[in-house]
Amino acid sequence: MSSLLLKSDAQITQARQAVQAYRQVLAALDQLSWINLELLRRDEPLFGKPTPV
Repeated sequence: MSSLLLKSDAQITQARQAVQAYRQVLAALDQLSWINLELLRRDEPLFGKPTPV
C-alpha cells in the first residue's frame, strides 16, 4: 500500500492539478444538468423547433 503514496513534489503537484480538473468537470456537468432540467421543464426541443400540441 505504501507504494501508492505520493512521494515527490512533482507527483503531489500533478495530483492536485488532477483533482482540480476533476472538480471543474464536475461543475460543468452540474451546470449542464441544470440546463437540461430547465429544457425538459419547458418541454422545448433541443433544435429550437416547437413541438406540435
